[in-house]
Amino acid sequence: NPALKISGVLITRKGRDTVATRAMLEQMQRKADAAGLYLYRATIREATAIREAQILQRSIFEHAPTANVTADYNSFIDEYLKQERG
Repeated sequence: NPALKISGVLITRKGRDTVATRAMLEQMQRKADAAGLYLYRATIREATAIREAQILQRSIFEHAPTANVTADYNSFIDEYLKQERG
C-alpha cells in the first residue's frame, strides 16, 4: 500500500529489566534509526493480564484497568497522540 504511513515501532512483550533486555532495546533503536523509523519510548511489558484479557475477549482496559501493563498502553497512547499532533 503506497499510502501506508508507519508512525513508529512499538516494543511489546518486553521482559524484565535485564542485560539481555537492555541489549535488545539498544539493537531495536539502531535498527529503527537505520530504517528512519521512530522507536516509541513507551514499551509494553509481558504480563499475564494481557493473556487473560485475550482469553476473555475483553480489552485490557476493561479486564485490568489498574494493571501496570494497562498503564504501559496508556503511556503509548499518550506518546502516539502527541506525535500525531506534531
